[in-house]
Amino acid sequence: ALLVPPPAVPPRHIGVSQSFLEKLRVAGSSCPYIKIGSRVVYDLRELEEWARTRTRRNTANSSAA
Repeated sequence: ALLVPPPAVPPRHIGVSQSFLEKLRVAGSSCPYIKIGSRVVYDLRELEEWARTRTRRNTANSSAA
């Protein structure tokens, strides 16, 4: 299922803001996305998996749990 991110859809699903995902895209470290014209869409499964890869056990742990 593809999700088009109007301000309230996918980012809120994983607890981040739309602007946070935009900044990550610019930095090259975002969730995989699809560009359709000027729209950015996310596959919900990809978005959830990307969020899971950022799980940490503590602030000193820089690798995934």
